[in-house]
Amino acid sequence: MMRVVVLGAAGGVGRAAVRLAGERGHAVLAVARTPVGDGTAEELAGDVRDAGLLARAVAGADAVLWCVGVTRRSGGDVGRTALPLLVSAMTGAGVHRFVGVSGAGADLPGDRKGPGPPRLRAHPPAGPRPGRGQGG
Repeated sequence: MMRVVVLGAAGGVGRAAVRLAGERGHAVLAVARTPVGDGTAEELAGDVRDAGLLARAVAGADAVLWCVGVTRRSGGDVGRTALPLLVSAMTGAGVHRFVGVSGAGADLPGDRKGPGPPRLRAHPPAGPRPGRGQGG
């Protein structure tokens, strides 16, 4: 069993990470601005751009999962601001396992993405591709 810290635990990806880590028997610390409130993990409320919060969160951890998403509230700089603080906190605490996961770019039912760039779509090739199917 490991002690796993999930940052961004209140979002869709973070909630799934908290649930899956708990189901696999790990002790989970769910870190988010807003409470997760499902009773499956210990919780720590705060902003990941707070160096003190990150130091408290990673103390005694075996692994950190970064599930922080960019929202209108957090602004686009959350990763640029928080990740160097997180690396420092992890280094100070001797934590060497880090996994970053994201739902960015995923089109899921119920997703609340705002307008953005056009989505890329996979299309089959429009005819034979050079060097393929030419018998050799």
